[in-house]
Amino acid sequence: LYLVHYAEQEPDIALLAINTFQKDLSDSSQLIRALALRVLTSIRVKIILQVVLVAISRAARDSSPYVRKTAALAIAKVYSMDASLREALLEPLSMLLSDRSTFVLSAAVAAHQEVCPDESGLLHRIFRSLCSRLIDMDEWGQTTVLNALLHYARANLSRDDPDLQLFLRSVSPLFRCRNVGTILSAIAVFYHLSPGQVFENMALKPLIRLLSSPEPEIQLVALHATTFVAARFPNALCMDLAEFYIYASDSESICL
Repeated sequence: LYLVHYAEQEPDIALLAINTFQKDLSDSSQLIRALALRVLTSIRVKIILQVVLVAISRAARDSSPYVRKTAALAIAKVYSMDASLREALLEPLSMLLSDRSTFVLSAAVAAHQEVCPDESGLLHRIFRSLCSRLIDMDEWGQTTVLNALLHYARANLSRDDPDLQLFLRSVSPLFRCRNVGTILSAIAVFYHLSPGQVFENMALKPLIRLLSSPEPEIQLVALHATTFVAARFPNALCMDLAEFYIYASDSESICL
C-alpha cells in the first residue's frame, strides 16, 4: 500500500522493490503472480513502464486464466498512465481478445474499450465468437461485451447484415437474466439495432418488468429508459399505461 500511494512522491524507494515483484511474477502460485502484476501496474512511476510492459506480455501467456485476466485489466491501467504506449499494448491485448476463457475475454473487451474503442478490426475477427459466448459470461462480462458489440454494430453493420441478426439472436436469452445492468444493456441493443416491431415484441416486456421492481433506483432507471422508447416508438407503451400510475408510496424522484 505504501508503494502504491507514495511511489510518485518517492520513486527511488519504489524502484528498490521492483526486483522483488519481478521475481513474484514467476511464483508457483497464480494468486502471487497476479498480485505482483497488480502491484507493478499500480506503481505510477513512468520509468518502470517498460518493465511493466514485459510483465504484461508474459502474463498474457500465463497458464492461469486468473493471471491472464489480471493482464487484461493491467493493460487499461498502463494506458491511463501513458497513452503513448498504446501501440505496444495492442499486441498482448490482441492475444487476450482471442482467449479461450470467457473470464479473460470479457476483461480483454473492457480493456479494448478503454485503450482503442475505435479499433473495430480487433472486434471484427472475434465478433461471431463473442456473440456465441455471451450466454456463458458472468453478468459483469455480459454488460461489458454487450456495450462493446453495440458500439461495433452501430458503426459497422447494416440492418440486413447476417451478423446483426446473429447478434440480436444471441442477446435475446439475456432478457431472462437476473442482473439489471445486463437487461438494460440488452434492451439498449434492441432499441438501437432492431425495427420497432421487433423491439416491442422482444424488449418491451423486460423493460416494463423493471418498472415494477421493489427498488426505487431500478424503477428510476427504467422510467428514464421509457422516455427514450416513447420518443422513438410513440405507440409502444399505450397498452401499459397502468404501469405509470403514481402511488402514495412512490418517492419524489419517481413521481417527478
